[in-house]
Amino acid sequence: MQSVRIRAIVAGIELSGPADLSSIRKAVARLLRAREQAEEAGYEVQELRVATNPWAAQLHLQSRHAGLGALRDIDAMIVDAGMVLSIGPIVPPDAPPRS
Repeated sequence: MQSVRIRAIVAGIELSGPADLSSIRKAVARLLRAREQAEEAGYEVQELRVATNPWAAQLHLQSRHAGLGALRDIDAMIVDAGMVLSIGPIVPPDAPPRS
């Protein structure tokens, strides 16, 4: 008998900013526990994902460079845990509307 597959387990979190690594670490730990529990119950989990609020779109031009460095750190932490990161749109707050 083939096991039932769970496509993704997602932890949605609200980051206070690019340096909020504590929230990322907590989400990673919760997702690892959730996968373990699902697998113990006989489910196959295909993906774990951390989804954040679109904090990068809220950065001012001066803060974007530092924010991208922090994003690299966050992404490395997520990838090392075997997960996927979703940060929402990265649209500058001063970008003209698209038609």
